[in-house]
Amino acid sequence: SSSSAQSSSSSAQSSSSSAQSSSSSAQSSSSSSPSCSSTKKEHAAATLQNLALREPKTQTAIVDAGAVPPLVQLLILGVTNKAKANAASAIWSLADDHAANQIAVADAGAVPPLVTCLTTTLAATQSWFFAWSSSSRGANEDDVEDLKEKAVGALQCLAMSHANKPAIARAGAIPPLVALLASSSGTAETKANAAAALWSLANNNSDIKVKIASAGAIPALTRVLASCGALEGKANAAAALLAIVRNNADNAVAIAKAGAIQPLVALLDEPSATDDAKDYAVAVLANVAKANQAAIVKAGAVPPLVERLEHSGRATTRENASLALQKLACKHNANQNVIAEAGAIRPLVALLKSNDAGSSPLAKERAAATLGNLAENNPDNQFAIAEADAIQPLEALAHYGPSSAQANAHLALANLGPYVVRD
Repeated sequence: SSSSAQSSSSSAQSSSSSAQSSSSSAQSSSSSSPSCSSTKKEHAAATLQNLALREPKTQTAIVDAGAVPPLVQLLILGVTNKAKANAASAIWSLADDHAANQIAVADAGAVPPLVTCLTTTLAATQSWFFAWSSSSRGANEDDVEDLKEKAVGALQCLAMSHANKPAIARAGAIPPLVALLASSSGTAETKANAAAALWSLANNNSDIKVKIASAGAIPALTRVLASCGALEGKANAAAALLAIVRNNADNAVAIAKAGAIQPLVALLDEPSATDDAKDYAVAVLANVAKANQAAIVKAGAVPPLVERLEHSGRATTRENASLALQKLACKHNANQNVIAEAGAIRPLVALLKSNDAGSSPLAKERAAATLGNLAENNPDNQFAIAEADAIQPLEALAHYGPSSAQANAHLALANLGPYVVRD
């Protein structure tokens, strides 16, 4: 055990020494002339990026060693886009899932030059490069795209900190992020990162989500959702739409108007999509369902919504799937029949009875509301719900559940009419 502890200590000291060495190299390079130190800068930044990658202790050690200011200087004064991309990548690694570093990097002034990197063009790079560099290496389009990808990734990580969101928005990041999404060029990775950055910015910030929508993000995200070949890009676009639509009725209307419903349903029904991606799609559909009942059902959303309700073990998934079905069924007889025919009644009743981790009080409350909407003025569904043995769990919820759940259960029982035995 003592030997193991010594080995761990030596490893930590080695990482710290490497971080200090690379940081010193970066600081030295930042004070040298551009033409003679460009390669050193690139290599120092790349080394810091590799050291920091998913290593919390090393991330902290690198920042403590003073690496951030020279990395910011490299973003501003780097001779090549490759050097700037390596600096952005190092900042990305330092900020990734590290709250303290996210603040430290933003405080060091990284946000404005990262935003500037989003609008880098090959023509501007070539003009600057040939004016100032004696190196034999030229600028190329691949380096420009790599720089944008890394800068977007760094901004996305910085935006995970609620404190950084206003500064990123004030620095003008939103329009170029939307432009990257809407561009006919650009890599799938850049678009995926741009969608993730908008997601981070909009999440739990009502002012910024309005600015993002006003900048044209909803149509751009919809295009990524519909046409991006990479599932990561589609998932991030759905997550960004979810952050934008939460508690914002205007954005809910805009999302439907932009044509997002069909690609959201396609993502929900995509066999190779991750559970997270499907859950974002479910949640967006739940948020836009009230005003788009017919369009969502016509797009084929009901069967995959029922599948998520029945087979997902996540409480939030069941909550959102129930909510979507609840809104789709509300005072809409045709939708009530489609939902019942898709097999929704039995998993809704099973959810009422279940006590597993995926059966939260909110999921039960929404299941009761959905059953009530399915039963309203619909004798066939009333019979099917009673046959599925829903009466007893609804009565239990009406007597012993939280107040909001009790109200939903009482309404469902009232809509089941003759199948409920009155005392």
